[in-house]
Amino acid sequence: MLLASGVADSAVDVLRDLEKSEPDSGQAGIELGPLLAKGIKRMEARFGAQEMIDNVKPIVARLVSEFEMKR
Repeated sequence: MLLASGVADSAVDVLRDLEKSEPDSGQAGIELGPLLAKGIKRMEARFGAQEMIDNVKPIVARLVSEFEMKR
C-alpha cells in the first residue's frame, strides 16, 4: 500500500523495472525507500496518523538514509 501510494504511475511497473536490475532483497528495499517515504506522507495526509504507518517509519527512514548515502 505504501508503494502504491508513493508512485505516480503503476507500482507494478516500478517493481518490474527494479526486477530487471536483479537486486538482492536488501538493495531492492533501499531502492524503494524514497517511494515508500512518499507513500507514508500521502497516506498520512489522506488518513491521518495510523499505528501501522508509525511502526514502519523507522524502517523506511533507514532505507532512505541508505539510498541517499549511495547517491
